Amino acid sequence: NWQDYLRAKHPGAAMTFETFIEKVREEYAGFTPEYAEQESGVKAPMIVEVARLIGQAGTAFATHNWRSAASGNLGGWAVSRCLHFLNVLTGSVGTPGGTSPNVWNKFKPTFFDNPPAQKFWNELHFPNEYPLAFFEMSFLLPHFLKEKRGRMDVYFSRVF
Repeated sequence: NWQDYLRAKHPGAAMTFETFIEKVREEYAGFTPEYAEQESGVKAPMIVEVARLIGQAGTAFATHNWRSAASGNLGGWAVSRCLHFLNVLTGSVGTPGGTSPNVWNKFKPTFFDNPPAQKFWNELHFPNEYPLAFFEMSFLLPHFLKEKRGRMDVYFSRVF
C-alpha cells in the first residue's frame, strides 16, 4: 500500500497521500511519451492521444490482455501488469465500466461437467522455490524453460 511504499522508498518523507502522489510522479517523470516512442516504435503524438482517451474514460476504463503479448515473448508477462497499472492510476479497478477482478458484475457460467484435478504437482507453474505462492508463477515459466527445467507441448497463459 502507499504507506509501505513511502516507508520503504522515502523514509524521511511526510506520511501523507499527497506525498505519495508526489513521489510516484517523481518516480515516473522520466517515462515520457518520447521515451515510450523510443521503446515501442509508436509515435509520441499517438501515445498522447491514447493517454487522453484513457483519461477521458476515467473510472470506466477497462483493460484486458488475453494471450498475445504475455505468451509471445520472454518479458510478456509485464504487459499485463502495465495494463493493470493503468487501471490503478485511473481508479478504474472494480468500478462500473472498469476492470473488475471479481464476478460481482459478470456472467459466470456453471459447467455441467468439471474435469478431474491434476494427478501431479507442476513445478514449472508452482516452483518449489516459492512455497507461499498462491498463484501460478507464469512470469517465471519462460525462464524455467530456458534453463531446461522441463518442457511443454502447449501452454495457455493465464496472464497473471
